[in-house]
Amino acid sequence: MQTPWKNFRATPPGITARLTKPVPWRPMTDEEWEAVMHFMVFVHPGPGRPTIFGARRALDGCFHAACFNGPWKDLPGAYGKPDSMSRLFRRWAHAGLWSMMLKFVAKERPGLEAIQYWVCRAFRRAWRIQGLAGLRLARRLGLDTALRAPSWMLPDPDLSEYYHKVLLPRHQATLFDQPVAVIRGHIALWRQIYRLIIGRRSIARWMAPP
Repeated sequence: MQTPWKNFRATPPGITARLTKPVPWRPMTDEEWEAVMHFMVFVHPGPGRPTIFGARRALDGCFHAACFNGPWKDLPGAYGKPDSMSRLFRRWAHAGLWSMMLKFVAKERPGLEAIQYWVCRAFRRAWRIQGLAGLRLARRLGLDTALRAPSWMLPDPDLSEYYHKVLLPRHQATLFDQPVAVIRGHIALWRQIYRLIIGRRSIARWMAPP
């Protein structure tokens, strides 16, 4: 039986899911900062937040924390107090900074390969704040580097929506007109779809490395 969802992948036409080449952290160059500094306008107004001139150092600190992926307390003191940097990172995530920057770096931009990787890492670090909306965004942009795990191990909101709106009503309408053997096949198929929707919890034996 052919299944239209077997190779379902929610990426826009012309975009291929890909992994970004890792780039070790280093302070941003002037050209890299000029390419992303306009995003600071959307997240900086308000008392107690760094000025546009201090934003470069703060953004460098966030990229640094995202790349080494350790606790905030291990962040070098040159970026300020770890607790303050952690709050700023979360505040920026709630303000949509990492999502806006992820959309920006999704297009291949010569000279910004490092920024693309660092933004993906920052997006991953803000995973809990991004929620399913962040998961959907990373999938649709084709930036699998921004995902916390291989895409086939994570829930697919678009597949879930497609299943409930299109596939489930179609099968419900024809299920009870089929023989018992076909019904059993449908049940097994539904179980497979359910595992795809919620994300696999373990790797099947036949997929494990030798």
